[in-house]
Amino acid sequence: MVGDARPGDALYGIHTVLFGELPSVHDDRIALSATTDLSLVQQMITQGDWDQAQNKLSVVHDRVQTVNDNDRKRDLIEQVNLFNAKVAHRDPNATVSPARYRTPRSLR
Repeated sequence: MVGDARPGDALYGIHTVLFGELPSVHDDRIALSATTDLSLVQQMITQGDWDQAQNKLSVVHDRVQTVNDNDRKRDLIEQVNLFNAKVAHRDPNATVSPARYRTPRSLR
């Protein structure tokens, strides 16, 4: 089970300790996984499935936090924030307010 663990899985931390992984490979996997999940979130928003979209966004947000490349991390966080705004307002056309959209200092 540990050998098959992927980013976001509960056993993934043990997997990386035992098998290791290069940071760029890790980031590539996380970015691909997050992008795929964000596409699903977009579909959920379009269908008005707000609760499911919120649940998926929580998972994606946690996964994105493990990205090492700050530029890639910032881009993914901006996408998550946009979808969070849409879900929070239950409006597929909602946008992120400028104050909320600012990049955290830790990523500058």
